[in-house]
Amino acid sequence: MLATVLIASMNEVAGQLTTSIPKNTIQVDNSISAHDSMQCAEYYSDYHGRFIQWKDNDYSETEILKIFDPWKRVYENCPDSFESTYPDGIMIMRYMIESEENHALKEKFIDSLLLLYDTYLKYFPIDYKTGTSQSGAILGRKGVDLYSYCESRYIEACTILRQSVELESNHADATVMIYYLRSVIKMARNGMADSSMVIDVYRQITDIVNSNIAGYTTKGDVRKIESTKKDKANIDATFEPFSDCRIVAGIFKNEIKNQPGDVDLLKSVTDFLEATNCQTDSLYYNTCFEMYRLAPGPETAYNIGRILLNSNKPAEAVLYFENASQSIDPMIAHQSYSALGEIFRLLNNFPRAYQMASKAIELNPKDGVPYITIGNLYAASANDCGTDDFTARVGYWAAVDKFVEARNVDPSVGEDANKLISFYSDSFPTKEAIQLHRYKTGSTYTVTCWFTEKTIIRAAN
Repeated sequence: MLATVLIASMNEVAGQLTTSIPKNTIQVDNSISAHDSMQCAEYYSDYHGRFIQWKDNDYSETEILKIFDPWKRVYENCPDSFESTYPDGIMIMRYMIESEENHALKEKFIDSLLLLYDTYLKYFPIDYKTGTSQSGAILGRKGVDLYSYCESRYIEACTILRQSVELESNHADATVMIYYLRSVIKMARNGMADSSMVIDVYRQITDIVNSNIAGYTTKGDVRKIESTKKDKANIDATFEPFSDCRIVAGIFKNEIKNQPGDVDLLKSVTDFLEATNCQTDSLYYNTCFEMYRLAPGPETAYNIGRILLNSNKPAEAVLYFENASQSIDPMIAHQSYSALGEIFRLLNNFPRAYQMASKAIELNPKDGVPYITIGNLYAASANDCGTDDFTARVGYWAAVDKFVEARNVDPSVGEDANKLISFYSDSFPTKEAIQLHRYKTGSTYTVTCWFTEKTIIRAAN
């Protein structure tokens, strides 16, 4: 019985909203009398109290029956009096849509929801808290709801979502941007757009996200940085089916050719190629070097350093990583110092390698890679640091200590660390050698070489 009443009531409301109040034809007498104003306040108090009760009762089916008429009375008679009429009405219409199984009736509710957004925009385009436009934000919620509840109207949703992103710019909501990209992808898959349009939209929204990450990094807002990076990961995952490097490179090569010297374009392209894992393409190499030539900076230097390191040119990468280590982005600075540690180890400059790896640890003590670098430095130095068979092996204690530390702080390097621990533990002094030199296992020992480390005496396995 309740379900029958609810459907009938919903049908009445949906019909009235979609027929008796056509889009853009709501008329309001702006010279509201004191009596009318008081009447609106009474209407609002009546419906709002019922609405709060509905929320307090977990949006029960029983309580919502009591809300329709009072809410509709405010909506029809006082459309510009109370902004909360619209967010509340949107929640009511969403409930109707999600509760309804009849397709035709559901379509009416969706149209009613869209009308609510339109009248919301008509009467409350300005956020009273900030005094700035909220049209883009309202359009964004409208587009997301349209795509969510009626995906077949994806072209219409795309138009709304595009308007929202363009109006909001760097303030665009992540969910809105993701649905915008989804709607364009849907168009491409149905022959309504080509891949270049998908790429353009992806670039547009990733530029916004990257700009926001840079801004939060400057402010040191770690929480916002992490949240925005998660948004970026979701955007990247949505775009992934269209990230064919050959297609991407072909589109960008022509664009760069037509706009030579455009640093913003070059940065956008490199960011895009990184996001789509196309760093091995020659376009990425050429774009990074051109951007560094035009506007040298730590972030671009970091990209070039990685290119050179991956191309087995560690000595040439040093200068770029040294530049990148001065970045205000702690991740780039840390990774640069960590890379320099490994490079100087490969170049047999052990004290310099130790210095760089130590700086990396200072910036991020939870990354195990620099610990492994230092452990490998100690192990490689062991024979040169001793004067006999015993002292030429004590350096392995210090090396294994670092591998254990790496494993403890960073489980992701655990497998590599365990292999190194097992391998170098076999190189410890024997029990006989320890006894011959009048030491006891378990006692402390200070390794003195180009480095100094206090460790524990252990015998080989």
